[in-house]
Amino acid sequence: MHYDKQAICQVVSNHLKSYRKNNNITQEKMSENLNISPRTYANIEHCQHCLSGHTLVMFLIQLSDTEI
Repeated sequence: MHYDKQAICQVVSNHLKSYRKNNNITQEKMSENLNISPRTYANIEHCQHCLSGHTLVMFLIQLSDTEI
């Protein structure tokens, strides 16, 4: 099955942004939680970059069992 990289980035970006806003977390704090720069995080939210595997794992660690 072929997945469009941009479509995957968009889905992940939407989840990150939704999670961040629902938990009243700033982009700066979210970038700190993910151990990436604020600029990199903003680029991920705007679909200019995709998450690395490491950053994805860091995000999943933050989620509760029901959020996963």
